Amino acid sequence: MPTAKSKNETNGENTDSRQGFRTSDRVEARLNPYIEAHQKDLEYYKKLISENPDRAARTLMLKDLEKFEETTKRVNRQMPQVREFYEKQTPEVKARIDEALAKVNPYHQDQAFIGEVASEARRQGFAQVFGKKPAAAMAAG
Repeated sequence: MPTAKSKNETNGENTDSRQGFRTSDRVEARLNPYIEAHQKDLEYYKKLISENPDRAARTLMLKDLEKFEETTKRVNRQMPQVREFYEKQTPEVKARIDEALAKVNPYHQDQAFIGEVASEARRQGFAQVFGKKPAAAMAAG
């Protein structure tokens, strides 16, 4: 009889088809020893989830917010150099970057902007080294 979990061979993730949750063998291997060493925290979180789910959700969101704020600090340090690179680009390149950003949640625009500009810089570096765009080089390979 088939189990509810199926293994995705390409990325080592398990998917529980009943709930749609994914787990990663690599994440589990890192997380299990941490949980084992922090049993009181595990019990606290289980109790929080069962007795006060709204507070549990807010606790998880706070951790996400703290991670986002750390990313924002890094983004703010990188932004002057990224803006300088962007301003030197052709209108076509700027339009391509702007088009990609149009689909991004405004809350994450700065982080996405840096990612798009970095991708463009890598594309241009590839073209300078090999004289082709990455897609053209792969198709020829």
